[in-house]
Amino acid sequence: MTERSILILGGTGDLARRLLLPGVGEYAELFSIVTRVVGADVVGDADYPSIISQALRDAGVGGEHASRLASHSNYVQVDATSAEDLARLLAGEEEPVLYFALPPAITSQALQALAHVDLPDGLILAVEKPIGHDAASAREVNNLLSELVPEERIFRVDHFLGMSATVNIGTLRSDNRLIDPLWNNEHLAELRIVFNESLGVEGRAAFYDHTGAARDMIQSHLLQVMARTLADEDMGHDEILAATTVKRVRRGRYTAGTVGSRSLPSYINEDGVDPESTTETWARMIMAVDTERWRGVPIVLESGKAIGNPRQEITAIYKTTKGTAPNTLRLAFESDDLLLELNVADAAEASRARVSLASNLVPSKLGAYGRVIAAILNDQPDMKLSAAATEQGWRILDPVLTDFEDVPMEEYPAGTTPGAKPLI
Repeated sequence: MTERSILILGGTGDLARRLLLPGVGEYAELFSIVTRVVGADVVGDADYPSIISQALRDAGVGGEHASRLASHSNYVQVDATSAEDLARLLAGEEEPVLYFALPPAITSQALQALAHVDLPDGLILAVEKPIGHDAASAREVNNLLSELVPEERIFRVDHFLGMSATVNIGTLRSDNRLIDPLWNNEHLAELRIVFNESLGVEGRAAFYDHTGAARDMIQSHLLQVMARTLADEDMGHDEILAATTVKRVRRGRYTAGTVGSRSLPSYINEDGVDPESTTETWARMIMAVDTERWRGVPIVLESGKAIGNPRQEITAIYKTTKGTAPNTLRLAFESDDLLLELNVADAAEASRARVSLASNLVPSKLGAYGRVIAAILNDQPDMKLSAAATEQGWRILDPVLTDFEDVPMEEYPAGTTPGAKPLI
């Protein structure tokens, strides 16, 4: 394994604190490696060892090697859009990872600035999705990246590819004849990929109000999960996306309500939300994938905020037999749960009964961002997205987003589940 320094642009931001730094800590602990981390941001002098220590505590990441990360870190004040500042950050580094934990627009400006910097040999560029804000801007960002380093040293990050369900679906199919021979339009009636959350916007309204559920989740993550779920040796990830179109769209927004013990205001009354906002907090889209294997199977992608009894899972719904309830296979995104629902006999009443076979998958010692860090530092291509994948994601959604305000806005009280009408 190659030990590289990780230089984080946006190193004091929410993404770095909440997800990225804990991922580095998990990686360090599992592989007994203390990776040097450099935080870089526009704020004045920051106590980066304290920031790392607090981030690890908040995420429950501990252990000798994770704890030592803080003492091997430092902070550099950097304007990510300044070639001079970026040159100063990279000076003297050997084969570093430059991680862009930045908003898409700032990432684009930073890449333009890097074009004027003498880059160190072996530099890896790790760029968070979304790439751009539409297909054209995604293409521009990918062109900027390709002018800086070779494709093999570009890592387009989508941490959903490191979540349990996405990681496991490939192995469940390839290694189990119980599943893969039935993984097609002859046997599946519907596939659902749902990531509904009980959380509201949680202080991120200023960001969220410019994105919404469709951009933030469906375009940025669930389409890529869908491609991994459907791909096989004959039809790869990018080819699945190229064959995908949107068939039906719904959207909604939460009003005041209670989620568990928490009271939430209407989205429109959240701090940081434009009073004239038309941003959705829930979206559901039905996709069609025009391939021989998947033609005719509706693929439901759904994500929302402030949802009661939320689900976060990949669900395969099989075609029914003799009018019985459908078999279902559920894979949870983050909890390592697998659930298979079957029909059996109820001998006492000479009728059918429903049983659920539940299991925990092999627990991972790395969370999604721990897997991202491991993949970057050890050149694991399965966790990378291609330029084509990021552009296809926008190609699929751009026509919908252009006319999104024409889609009726359905309201749902916080703590309830929207979309009471049939899914299909």
